[in-house]
Amino acid sequence: MKRLSCAVMVLAIQIVDARAQQNSGGAFDVASIRQNTDSTGAPTTRVEVGRYVASNVALEQIIADAYRMPVVGGPDWIRDPPGPRRPNEIRFDVAATIPSGTPPDRVPLMLRTLLMDRFGLRTHMQTQERPAYALVHAREDKRLGPRLIRSAQQCQLEAEAGPLRAPVRRVTDDGKPLCSMMQGPAAIRGGGLPMPFLASALAPYVGRMVVDRTGLEGPFDFELTYAPAARGGGPAASDDRPSIFAAVQEQLGLKLESTTASVEVLTIDAVSMPTEN
Repeated sequence: MKRLSCAVMVLAIQIVDARAQQNSGGAFDVASIRQNTDSTGAPTTRVEVGRYVASNVALEQIIADAYRMPVVGGPDWIRDPPGPRRPNEIRFDVAATIPSGTPPDRVPLMLRTLLMDRFGLRTHMQTQERPAYALVHAREDKRLGPRLIRSAQQCQLEAEAGPLRAPVRRVTDDGKPLCSMMQGPAAIRGGGLPMPFLASALAPYVGRMVVDRTGLEGPFDFELTYAPAARGGGPAASDDRPSIFAAVQEQLGLKLESTTASVEVLTIDAVSMPTEN
């Protein structure tokens, strides 16, 4: 009986937590979810004026954006493995209208509501000790590389809003990101952002959580170019660009060291293909 009571209590807590997450964020006015059939476009997620837009994005990434933490568990179809996209991989296009006057920090909460309502997402959080990479200085004198420089941009609001900041495609007159980040399979560019943003951007391309242990404070401009990873890891044999690990060291003056880290992760208990629009 005691075991049954404990199980009922845990279930009740999970239900209350899910309802609290859903009710606290509100909801988008209108949301369209479609399976992407165009494999040529790079995955992008952005908040425009009055709209949340995700294009050619794996569900795992949308969930990670909504909860701001690594995602574990769930079926294989939600993932976006490194390397060129395979024909059977599932990605989504999402366009959702944000109610007028909604502050930026409410958008991830509204995205959680969408995920629960349309994908039947159910989750719980836990702390795990996991393999990770530490982003650290490559040189004893801590000299930075030529593509990592302190930024004159003032981007406090964008930094506080996190990855779902708006608009993502702001650029300076010479084409550099302005208080934002641009990511692709062979390049990461950022402007006016602190180091945790760079660490977070590296994670999908190196296959582990990346923790910032540089000790660097303040906003930075950075540009990293490298060979896209082939299936199974490492750059393609015909590509003479450096691997992402070599590029981090050569271009940024940093390096990725294997380590372990206590990481709060979001564990997927249930998820399904989305309901019709």
